[in-house]
Amino acid sequence: MNCESVQSLAEEVWSASFEQAALINAQLIAEFQAAISQPDSRKSHFFNGRYENLYIQEQHLPSLKPLRKWLMLQAGKITGQAEDQLKYGFWFNRMAAGHSTTRHDHLDDDEQLSAVYYLKVPQDSGNLLLYTDKTPLSITPETGLCVLFKPHIEHEVGINNSTEERLSIAFNFGYKT
Repeated sequence: MNCESVQSLAEEVWSASFEQAALINAQLIAEFQAAISQPDSRKSHFFNGRYENLYIQEQHLPSLKPLRKWLMLQAGKITGQAEDQLKYGFWFNRMAAGHSTTRHDHLDDDEQLSAVYYLKVPQDSGNLLLYTDKTPLSITPETGLCVLFKPHIEHEVGINNSTEERLSIAFNFGYKT
């Protein structure tokens, strides 16, 4: 598959680096911190003492627009669909020191592709483990990295062994009906 800026890591797993990360990540983190306490924000998936999914209305996140546009382009290349034929949903994942994310997949609705984009990644804050076959694919996250994968692939995040918070955004892409 020729996806220009997307690199294949394994069957049904790709990665790409967002060139504008240095320009938008700090602002997007600030918008997240301001919006997380808004009454229209919500939390779900309470496991091991924390909510794994933090949902913020896009209206509170103007800096998300260039990232979303770039991700829609990448998702279109991978799925073979025109960008205007795709829909998306997103949520934040905030991991404090000692936290991890439980093993799961994204086969809840009509997802065709899933992704995680890293906003803030302290050293030793937990690898992404993708179970593509018998041996998990371990990916060390980096700020500005995006990992895209088919939603049936089970995945988890190791323990954040740093003393700092790690912040990422997860996306699911499906086809418009």
